[in-house]
Amino acid sequence: MTLNITIISPAGIHQSADFQISKTEKDADGKWIELQPNSSKIVSLQYDKWSGFLTYCGMGLWKGKRTDEYASEWLAELPKFGATFQDAVEKIREQGSAWIASINQSFGKVKFHSFVLAGYEAGTPVYAVVSNYQTLTGSMTPIPNELKVDVRRSTTGIHVFVTGIRNAVSEAAKRKLKRLAQNATAANVIRYELGNVNRLAAQSPAARNGISAACLAYSLDIHGAGSGEVHGDVPGPLIPRTVMGGLDITKMLAPILKSNPNAKLVQTAFTSSQSTSATIQEHIDCEFRVNKGRQESNTVEVATLEQIGAINDYHLSISGLNNEGCIVGQLRKPIEALPHAFVWPPRQEIQDLGTLGGPFSYALGVNDIGQVIGSAHADQSATHAFLWDKSEGMRDLGTLGGRDSIAQSINNNCQIVGNSFVGAGDPKHEAERAFLWTPAGGMINLGNQFEGWSRAYAINSDGVVLGWRQRGTVVCGFVFLQNLALST
Repeated sequence: MTLNITIISPAGIHQSADFQISKTEKDADGKWIELQPNSSKIVSLQYDKWSGFLTYCGMGLWKGKRTDEYASEWLAELPKFGATFQDAVEKIREQGSAWIASINQSFGKVKFHSFVLAGYEAGTPVYAVVSNYQTLTGSMTPIPNELKVDVRRSTTGIHVFVTGIRNAVSEAAKRKLKRLAQNATAANVIRYELGNVNRLAAQSPAARNGISAACLAYSLDIHGAGSGEVHGDVPGPLIPRTVMGGLDITKMLAPILKSNPNAKLVQTAFTSSQSTSATIQEHIDCEFRVNKGRQESNTVEVATLEQIGAINDYHLSISGLNNEGCIVGQLRKPIEALPHAFVWPPRQEIQDLGTLGGPFSYALGVNDIGQVIGSAHADQSATHAFLWDKSEGMRDLGTLGGRDSIAQSINNNCQIVGNSFVGAGDPKHEAERAFLWTPAGGMINLGNQFEGWSRAYAINSDGVVLGWRQRGTVVCGFVFLQNLALST
């Protein structure tokens, strides 16, 4: 059996589901018999028109395949662009009806099952139950031979919808969840309370061993961004399922479980172009006010505030600062533009450093001479480390033979360290190597004597390099000084 809780409100949607899959029959004591303790019963859904979640109760496993996998395969049939919430609901109804009919035929009786979908479409909460035994407001009678749809759109009100072993959740617990949503409580607090409600429900006599004490809880905001985490301990491997534009991301991560049989993805966060845009484009009007206290002539002014510019004109992300007060980072001007590396010498104007021909660039460090390093797109796919100075502009430092490279640190002798891929084709983590670049020697592979990947992050004025590298199954630091051996 299972327990799913869905909270729908104008400001946020939250969903939780336990991990246990049980047999369809109970033991002699009337308790559910566990089949799997680590089944992820929430599918995170990200489309260009809407974002949301899907969960289910009833049949959790059929012919060796979990229900979340079936649902992801059905939704993969939707068009990559333009699919609506109603399209997803109809696809689940159509494919789910055929699926539950085959299960009923095999058992010779009707098996109860429900899918619950909830999300935001054009800023409006939308939610639906696709079921053969319940609606959004109650039970369905008589029991039909196929799944039926009950779908709603709501711009007001708070809705708490519980499926599975519903009597394991008290009315007081549901009222508390609703009150938290009404008070616009922070999403992480609501998820924590969902985890607490699930744990108490698992301990309830009504659960009869049918609910795991651990659960997965997700939140989604009106712009399609959200996060989630596992509450409690889950035995064995775990990767919650995510479908982005019809692509099952979990299948792409599946090879991780083969080499790491106990791997668990316990926390995740996701965003959307709409949520990012909402963050950077939010109009802010403000002015500085400083209370200097007593305006006496002998009072020492301990700080001076300088307004950098109109706060809505551009976006700055600062990455580095040298001893002369020179600042580097990323600049978006206007605020909707793609990021370019910038340098901002003291008492001078901000300077856009441009790119290596592609759309983006990122400045990550600057030495006391004003030489800037970072990475820039050389075209639409390749990203190369760069060195910029006032006399020569941006210089492409190349790679160690792979597609991408990035410069991480520079000293006053123009010695630069970073990391680069060495293999042709798409970059692979195991083919990443630390490098040292000098004007005389160019790019040198510091990681060619290591068995795994390596990255260099810092270099000081004496040429001492610090970095990370793979050593067997662990990651450890390394120190490099020219003419001396590497040490870890």
